Amino acid sequence: MNCAFKRYDIPIILDESNSIDDAEWMLAVQFVKAIIGALDVGSDTFRVSLTTFARGRFPQFGLGDFINDLPGAQTATMNIMRNTTMNFATWTDTALRFVRTMVLTGTNGDRQDVPDTVIVVTDGVSGRPVFTASERNAYPPETRFIVVGIGGNLNVTELELLASEPHEDNLFYAETFGDLERLVNQLVSFACELTLYCVYIFVDV
Repeated sequence: MNCAFKRYDIPIILDESNSIDDAEWMLAVQFVKAIIGALDVGSDTFRVSLTTFARGRFPQFGLGDFINDLPGAQTATMNIMRNTTMNFATWTDTALRFVRTMVLTGTNGDRQDVPDTVIVVTDGVSGRPVFTASERNAYPPETRFIVVGIGGNLNVTELELLASEPHEDNLFYAETFGDLERLVNQLVSFACELTLYCVYIFVDV
């Protein structure tokens, strides 16, 4: 795959709630690092940010923080410290709202003439589904959502609500955290080929 000369702003949202154990957390973090590493990060190509969430949202770095520093973005990803005092809920809506209102702004490195790709890694069952649906609907209508469900007890209704139509092109499933690795090339291929989309990676544990 060739991502050269492509231009996307990619905020990544990573669930750190306590439904994900430490081993699974490391697999999720390594997955995010691999996604970042597969992109052509630069001032005029790909820009990435990372926000973690549980019962609240915790900014890790912004779109403008590692514009020409791929190793720095990967190192910052691997150095995330989980917030163990606030990890007892899955408030997906808070992260969606934060990215929409704070990350995807010009003052934080978002380019208005460049498509936005939001990647969300979560356990698949938001604690406040009504608010999550509201935040999903608050994004611009042209935004595309791709959902990846992981595990056997997923809330399929919620996944279908979040995923863009047609679902056969935008809703994917994997069985375990160990399967995340095989999704890297597939998701980066979408980043290279599509105009605008959001990726939701749902993890059931």
